[in-house]
Amino acid sequence: MGTISLKRNRAVQLGIKKYQRISPLLEQCILLICANNSYLRAEEDFKVLTGIDIGHSSLHRQVNHKYLPESISEQAVETLSTDGGKIKIRNEQGGEGEWRDYKAVSLDNGLCEASFPENEKLQQWVNQQR
Repeated sequence: MGTISLKRNRAVQLGIKKYQRISPLLEQCILLICANNSYLRAEEDFKVLTGIDIGHSSLHRQVNHKYLPESISEQAVETLSTDGGKIKIRNEQGGEGEWRDYKAVSLDNGLCEASFPENEKLQQWVNQQR
């Protein structure tokens, strides 16, 4: 789309890191679209919404490079709920794919965490809470 030069103070105000290639808002849109769709479908939706062609592998890379810190409850947790389900993983050859399990935990104060396929990581997160 083009190059924009920013002074350091303005870049800090906007939350833009050095050599960042996309805006924070565009990054947020990518994360939202990928969270709600498969990467292949996200590629198509992103093209319709923005007019920009970004391949599904590039979208996948953007999601994997995003650091999402684990949330820790500031108040004592009295109750939690767990849920799980299955997700079908497509293979590159276009065959049947395979079904895999995911797990999710929701605390009474609204914090949530999900895991695919690392159940132990989810147990550790629950045990860290107050």
